Amino acid sequence: DQNTGSDPSLTRAAKWLRECISEHENCNQVNCPTDWVPHRLLDVGSRCPFSDVIRLKQTEGWQTPVRYAALSHCWGDIQPLKLVNENLPTLVHGILLGDLPMTFQDSVRTIRRLGIQYLWIDSLCIIQDSKKDWDIESSLMTYVYGGSMLNIAAAASNNCAGGLFQNRLSSYLGPCRFSVASQDGASTLRYQLRNPDLWNTEFGSATLNTRAWVVQERMLSPRTLAFTRAQLFWECRHKRACDEFPSGYPVEYFDKPPMTFELPSLHNKLKTQVLVGPINRILVENLAEQLSLAWHKLVMLYSRQKITFEEDKLVALSWLAILFAQQVHGEYLAGLWKSTLLADLLWEVNT
Repeated sequence: DQNTGSDPSLTRAAKWLRECISEHENCNQVNCPTDWVPHRLLDVGSRCPFSDVIRLKQTEGWQTPVRYAALSHCWGDIQPLKLVNENLPTLVHGILLGDLPMTFQDSVRTIRRLGIQYLWIDSLCIIQDSKKDWDIESSLMTYVYGGSMLNIAAAASNNCAGGLFQNRLSSYLGPCRFSVASQDGASTLRYQLRNPDLWNTEFGSATLNTRAWVVQERMLSPRTLAFTRAQLFWECRHKRACDEFPSGYPVEYFDKPPMTFELPSLHNKLKTQVLVGPINRILVENLAEQLSLAWHKLVMLYSRQKITFEEDKLVALSWLAILFAQQVHGEYLAGLWKSTLLADLLWEVNT
């Protein structure tokens, strides 16, 4: 099992997905109207043997929602294949799988393995030379990611050519388990060696997770399957896992304790475990203060990210703001809230 795209790894990913669909009620709540479908989707085929041709489907007139995955990836220094007005008919007619960048190819192979027929990729499902189309589609990101079956995160690649599937680093040993028998042999204790920084060093600090847009993509989607250099990571609204800890990642190994209060109104809409940090116990029974604290954690996370176009800064946070606004019931002021404006203005830069 020397590659992250191996059959054992994808079998494990399929198990995580099946478990989540069948057992996690809050992960099955979608952030979009029940009959909503993205305006364009890539059809990768529904059964073996799969065709070598991938077709862009324009979904106007579709009456029922479909299961689809949405890709999060870095454009980087290599421009991916893009949908423009000129090549729209070509992509609708079909393009060879081998003509797609490697990250897109691997994404197709992954969702086929997971039994998902449709794939949404920003560069191929938004007309890139149409400001009108971009304005429309960017306003629907909460539906695109919130309504997806799965978000695939290309965390090991800095551009579209890097692929999802990686040969595992030579330093990767996999789960390190051992047993120690008692002196009399009557009992055996089982242990697993753990790196407490595993999640952050392999997934949290990946180049992909330094992109401002990805904060929204990661939090809105009910499930994320991330491909890193060494292993696969799973994150849904209910559970975190990885190849080393397939049954569940030890929560005590996150660098900050999770929130001890619930955000029930957001629990079915966001991966709220991303919003972690120390708690002021005085605040935990006040919903307004809870939401304010959660928003501050979100802003701190978002402010550390990079964004290519400065004018996208508020757009890339807008749908998270809308979800919070539904609970705060206050006026949103470009990253701040009127009801907590003085507290929101009290910030400092940590270097």
